[in-house]
Amino acid sequence: MNAIYRQTEASPNDPIGGKASALAALQHEGFRIPPWFAIAAEAFAGTSENKVPRLPDAIRALLPDAVREICPGNELVAVRSSAIDEDGVEHSFAGQLQSFLSVEHAEISEKAFAVARSAGGRSVRRYRQERGLNFDSHLVDDACLIVRDGKYWFYYKGRQLGKSPGQTQMGVAIADKPEGPYLKHKANPVIPGNHEVLVWTQGNGVAAMIGSKLTIVKCR
Repeated sequence: MNAIYRQTEASPNDPIGGKASALAALQHEGFRIPPWFAIAAEAFAGTSENKVPRLPDAIRALLPDAVREICPGNELVAVRSSAIDEDGVEHSFAGQLQSFLSVEHAEISEKAFAVARSAGGRSVRRYRQERGLNFDSHLVDDACLIVRDGKYWFYYKGRQLGKSPGQTQMGVAIADKPEGPYLKHKANPVIPGNHEVLVWTQGNGVAAMIGSKLTIVKCR
């Protein structure tokens, strides 16, 4: 995992969220951008239940060098969110996640943790619910495509920002053609939790292997 994306290396296509992607895009077009770096969202996975408000030790160890690169004069910094689905064309999340200005270097870890934790706050959850954003708003992987009833059923794992791998859920989207467009099923997520990677048709439904258990999912 690339834990820290530096300004000199970051690309708009990196998984660095809306704000950071926009900064990287402007930089690639020749605009002068204030110094910055982004902490990968994966660095926060599994930390939502931490009682101590700080990043994992491995990530904290990388911060001093990254901070010195953008603040050689020990300048104060801003610590802001850059969620994957934030500041996009369809959803802005304006004012939903925490931001901190004039932050001392010794407080960066604490503030970064607070910003990431705010992604799972009540206000953000309500914002997602009102706009139909749900379990797969952060990442999608381990897809499996099957043909059923003359349609293409695209099963995939999804997770929200700040959720651990153990909180991954499985959804399905359906299309008339392999190339789509795919429409997410209204019952998503159809399988909660665990590490599903294999699905197949079984009678009138679909079977999924979840660890050592076999689950039958029937979606109409």
